Amino acid sequence: MIECVGKRKYYLSGSYVCEFNLFGKRVGLLTFFPRREVYSPWADLDYSPWPRKYNKEVDIVTYLVNLVGPGGKVMISYESDEETRKLLLRGIPPQITPLGFSMVKSGITWFKDWYFAEGGNEGNVKLQGNVPLHESERKRQLLELLEEIKNYGDALSVKVKRYINDELNRR
Repeated sequence: MIECVGKRKYYLSGSYVCEFNLFGKRVGLLTFFPRREVYSPWADLDYSPWPRKYNKEVDIVTYLVNLVGPGGKVMISYESDEETRKLLLRGIPPQITPLGFSMVKSGITWFKDWYFAEGGNEGNVKLQGNVPLHESERKRQLLELLEEIKNYGDALSVKVKRYINDELNRR
């Protein structure tokens, strides 16, 4: 069970911060900003990657994707995620890191690595993933993700390629 505990108002109307928990155990601190004027909603999670060991990381990211909706942005810190951090520092594309692949499986199709983070949660390195607005954008961005990793052959890359191809052929 995923829950947002101790929800408190943040500085903008409708925005909030809460302790983000899975089965009563802290996953991280969640900051959420709703859609306003021309800005898309976004969620920023200071993340402890322990749910990955229990195959729950996709559930966590999917919750965030559903929270922000189409066109929204999901940012997840990877400072505590040693495996993802090391791969990104080596220049490996986000979608073939453990966190990035969980984000792809949750519906995210565009990435930015905020190695120099800025904004309300400055200082933490994080992956930003955008949720596509519509199906044609989703397909186009999945093809771009696939193109970026065409020359990688490690086990995770092969799984990601297979997953993306299945997604493209499924719809």
